Amino acid sequence: MSNFDPRSPAYVPPGGAVIRASEAGEFLLQEANQSTETLIAANTALTAGVLTTITANNANCRGAIFFLDVSQLPASGSTAIALKVRLNVPGGAQFTIVQPSRVSSTGVSATLVYPGISSSAGGVNQPLPGGFITRLSISSAATNSTSVLSLSMTRIL
Repeated sequence: MSNFDPRSPAYVPPGGAVIRASEAGEFLLQEANQSTETLIAANTALTAGVLTTITANNANCRGAIFFLDVSQLPASGSTAIALKVRLNVPGGAQFTIVQPSRVSSTGVSATLVYPGISSSAGGVNQPLPGGFITRLSISSAATNSTSVLSLSMTRIL
């Protein structure tokens, strides 16, 4: 049974809205499905050596696509941008659950995080927890080490 079969418990009807019954027998519309959230606004200038940490929420969804849009890198020297998705664990520690390849050129890169997805499809076979942390770090050998970018996430039920 696939997610496209109306008899499947994971069925998502056209338009992406999912209707669930509450304990009181009311039917509620789940709107978190396939909604996009901006984690770092467009055209944000970040300097190498500064760690940017964003707490995100993935309630009622199993995965997400992360879009890293790099519009400007330093003109000289090599620059690498690393994205990590981390989980808080008891005791205050963090555990990295997703760490895609570093980005070293301008353009948009996407990382799909979803349980059961093939790595050959450009994805990471990992369920995304309800609450997690994204960390973005930039390393650069350039004199002017400022990069301009944005980061967004689209949730997937």
